[in-house]
Amino acid sequence: MTPLTESATTNFEESAEENTMMTVWGQPNCGPCSAVTGKLDRAGVVYEYKDLTEEQHAEKLAEFKEAGYQGTPLIETPDEIIQHHDPLRLKAAIERAQQAQMDTLTADPELHRSSPDIT
Repeated sequence: MTPLTESATTNFEESAEENTMMTVWGQPNCGPCSAVTGKLDRAGVVYEYKDLTEEQHAEKLAEFKEAGYQGTPLIETPDEIIQHHDPLRLKAAIERAQQAQMDTLTADPELHRSSPDIT
């Protein structure tokens, strides 16, 4: 197999994002935020991390507060928002994301052919 190229990586991530993208909303020095992103990294799940303390996310922070969410991390999936580090809900969200990402790979053979060799 050919090595995974930047183009193939970008295409896979863009395809996966359409159906499975998770956003981890956190803040600096947040231990639970690091724990969640570590789990997602180990699981190979595509996600985006956003710092709620940044001014550009002030509107989103206000939305979360208005909805009653307090504290970080907040894990936003296509289906739900998981507050804090809820292991059972996070595990289920990871499994759904992994399955959707696998479905994306299966549906687009070109992405699969660009995957790296496993040694």
